[in-house]
Amino acid sequence: SVNLSCVFESDDGLRESTPALYVSEIEVECVTPAYAVGQVNIHVADNGDGMGDLFMSNGLTFSYAARHDVLSITPSHGSYLGGTVVTVTGYNFEFGGEALCRFGTKSVPAAFVSSDEVRCTAPLNSIGTVAVAVNNNGYDYSEASIEFEYIDIAVTRALHPSWGPTSGGTEVSV
Repeated sequence: SVNLSCVFESDDGLRESTPALYVSEIEVECVTPAYAVGQVNIHVADNGDGMGDLFMSNGLTFSYAARHDVLSITPSHGSYLGGTVVTVTGYNFEFGGEALCRFGTKSVPAAFVSSDEVRCTAPLNSIGTVAVAVNNNGYDYSEASIEFEYIDIAVTRALHPSWGPTSGGTEVSV
């Protein structure tokens, strides 16, 4: 059997390899090693040590970005019916079409505002508290444990009286 490895190689020749899992004739999977911020070339080696014959060397690159995280959210609570627009403050958020916010186990698109702010609309959920996390790439979520509380909200059913003079002063019951 062939031992496969993914080889991550920087422009300065630094080379790290990790074991690769054969998925199909056209795909292998591997876990990235730690690296400095920047781009590396990815190759697949056929002997498992990253030093043997390389193939699939057709210009594939992987970009390492600074780790992002969440510092706070505003507001910290909203209706269990969803729809609350939540401003997430943190650092190293990246502009891209794959960014998501996760409320508990439910993910929703994140709107990029800046490298330290995104906005998300809380989805429908049961009453209770959930962790909120953000990802930049559709895969790696932030690690901080910031909580959003889903609450039951009061619903107004009647207003009496329902009109009054422009000068104000009318006492109303809701």
